Amino acid sequence: MRVETLAKRMKGETKKIYHVVKIIDEKIQILAELIMNEGNSAFKLLKSLTDIRGLLLDIQE
Repeated sequence: MRVETLAKRMKGETKKIYHVVKIIDEKIQILAELIMNEGNSAFKLLKSLTDIRGLLLDIQE
């Protein structure tokens, strides 16, 4: 899992830190491509959903 840390400061505000999780974005993109593909496999869709769910649960803990 790749996490990018971005620091932003707006005028008159304190510095804000953002953590961006890239791998979940990539997995969701793959899922979208599978859904749009006419020859998709239900097993590929299920595996992709399971991978994303697992990553989200890991982040939550």
